[in-house]
Amino acid sequence: MTIGPELKEQVHKTLDAMRQGNALLVGARNGTLTHQQFLDYLNNLMYFFHHSCIHLDIAAGRARAVGQQEVVPFLEEKIREETDHARWPQSDLKKRGSRQEGVDLARVAPATHRILAYSVDLIERDPELHLAYMFFHEYITVIGGPELLADLEAHCGIPSEHVTAIGHHVELDKRHVAEDLMEIEAVVARSPHKARAYREVLDETARHADRFYTGMVSLFY
Repeated sequence: MTIGPELKEQVHKTLDAMRQGNALLVGARNGTLTHQQFLDYLNNLMYFFHHSCIHLDIAAGRARAVGQQEVVPFLEEKIREETDHARWPQSDLKKRGSRQEGVDLARVAPATHRILAYSVDLIERDPELHLAYMFFHEYITVIGGPELLADLEAHCGIPSEHVTAIGHHVELDKRHVAEDLMEIEAVVARSPHKARAYREVLDETARHADRFYTGMVSLFY
């Protein structure tokens, strides 16, 4: 029995709940998201994307250190694929009329710092479990990204061309999700006890992600 369908279902349930109460998704759907909130969203995405590559490098190093050699090539390839993605929200900011160069650290939400701290803690605990963290972010983008893009355009007047930070990932992450699950299945085949741990990490990641998405547009909620 594979674990992939169960993990996917967990992410679908998270997205269903977030549709009802997450400030980003509700604001996009209701057309109440302000210009500044959208700029803050892009700023926090830029910070998050930049640190994602750093954390992948940490994960690869930690995996080598604890003897999880099998997962190292996957993580190294992931680093190559994720490099420079922070340029997409930077470009989107300029399209929205921002003169901002690089990340505005004063407007990085506490929730963004918290989810990144969780990522590092998870890597220290077990780098193989970090695969579930990656899978969550990529799969929720694939299934929720098109809806967010449509809502931003229809209700907030923000065209998809100004949200390439999400649009590009919607396409790229379709392949990444399949690769993530293949790697997770390989880990579970080697260490069956980690199936339960993957479910737990997915729940933990979902809680952080809900706060992260709200925090990006309500910085100090």
